[in-house]
Amino acid sequence: IERAEQEGKDFRRDFSLQIAVTAGEMLTAASRNRLEEDYGILVRQFLATADVGGIAYECGEKNGMHFADYRVIEVVDPETGKQLGPGQVGEVVVTLLENPVYPLIRFGTGDLSYYEEEPCPCGRTSPRLMKLVGRVDQVTKVRGMFIHPSQVEEVIAAFPEIQTAQAVVKREQDRDKLTFCAVLAEPASQEGLASTLQERIRAVLKLRADVTFVSENDLQEVEKRILDLRKWD
Repeated sequence: IERAEQEGKDFRRDFSLQIAVTAGEMLTAASRNRLEEDYGILVRQFLATADVGGIAYECGEKNGMHFADYRVIEVVDPETGKQLGPGQVGEVVVTLLENPVYPLIRFGTGDLSYYEEEPCPCGRTSPRLMKLVGRVDQVTKVRGMFIHPSQVEEVIAAFPEIQTAQAVVKREQDRDKLTFCAVLAEPASQEGLASTLQERIRAVLKLRADVTFVSENDLQEVEKRILDLRKWD
């Protein structure tokens, strides 16, 4: 689309693309809105891997991805493999027995998601993966709770005055310490913002955290939303 616009074309007028199926990475609300509202493209999300094929698909309600048929789909604790219940974030694993030569037993996709079991307004009654929230290799466990980069981004999204932020995990006196390091887009009142930010962090991450305001140069490995500095002897 961007290439077409650079060449002076009107995408709506010059192309007949009406439906787009996205897969391979998380579909953000901003990306969906841009495609649907600016270009008139109907967007549907699909979860698949090369080994398994289709895992889950989105219907017209755009309210999660329905489990595909003929597969056993679970959401499990990435560390223990224990099956998790509705609303709990874990790794999506798939069992596929269609091929007797190459069966897949609890194949780990590496994708983090959670599911709900309520029937969809479309009429289907299968469970739905509500959204992809990250990858297993991006997960950090703090005080028994898993946190992932998309949660940090969710916190930031509620504060336009915050340019970027990083959750830093340290180990002090045999306890995990979580500090939310925020970079302000421009000078602002930090006192009131800090307390509001702490409330938002607790609501999204389900953890208490200290808040500190820093410059972008103070952040280590700035590309990481979560920086784990714990050392285990």
